[in-house]
Amino acid sequence: MDVKDYRKSFEAALAAKPGVRNSGAALAAGPVGGTVHGIVRSLLSRNVRMPETGDAFSTNVAALLATVRDANAPLLARKAAMRALRTAAFLAEKFAPHRAAFLAGMRELAQSGTDPELCRDALEALAAEKDPEAQRILELGLREPDKALVPPTTALQFLGYDDHAGIADLALDIFHRTADLSIKEAALRVLAGASKSQDLFEQLLTDKSQPRSLRALSATGLNFLNPEKFAAIARDIVMDDGDFDDIRATSLGALANAKENILHNDQSLLSQVVKLGIEGAHDSLRAAAGRLIKKP
Repeated sequence: MDVKDYRKSFEAALAAKPGVRNSGAALAAGPVGGTVHGIVRSLLSRNVRMPETGDAFSTNVAALLATVRDANAPLLARKAAMRALRTAAFLAEKFAPHRAAFLAGMRELAQSGTDPELCRDALEALAAEKDPEAQRILELGLREPDKALVPPTTALQFLGYDDHAGIADLALDIFHRTADLSIKEAALRVLAGASKSQDLFEQLLTDKSQPRSLRALSATGLNFLNPEKFAAIARDIVMDDGDFDDIRATSLGALANAKENILHNDQSLLSQVVKLGIEGAHDSLRAAAGRLIKKP
């Protein structure tokens, strides 16, 4: 999504919120100063956008940052200011003079006692910047749940923004000690770039008793880390009429995107893929088979 689309989505979401059209009165009742009051109220309206150039942009960014950091400001105003700031941050060159102050403000919000939504947004903004303090906070919450500022799935997602964060061991530990499927899925997404995950991915992918979402994520991860090993396992899955159609479709789809066409010199597999392309029970399986057959 480009900046314009992101901004349209932001404005549409604000317009759809209950009470947005009458938000001016709510803001007027709060302690927000006159300049900030006008900026935030305009952002809450349906047709007004924050200027993108000149002194107006700088003035508005500074005012919005003051609003989001003001614990006495109406929560509606602070949340609107946060959304506007994160949109403005996409304008990298124009936002650059304000980035240090923005990150400092996000660190103020990324702590216990902050409104949960604002805290989450602040942590995400910091994680996207690969901020070491945000990574420390997120890792601490995963190791000591009573100190977590966001749910474990969210923490793993944010830590995954930095491929070099070095959290593979932590993610692997979390995967093995939790029974929560959504947390296991989040851990596997983090592990997708860690070479030490190959054995786990192979184990999950070949085990039909595992949840299919974990097998599908393992297929993606193993294909990324070791395409040759994945291709051999995927072939067995495709040939197995007793395996699940969605897993077979995932395997076929990955094979169709591989550099080499695995069908070359493998008549048995070719016959099976042709069969699945015609007789596959699910549209996704037939479509994946068709893409692989058409592959040069």
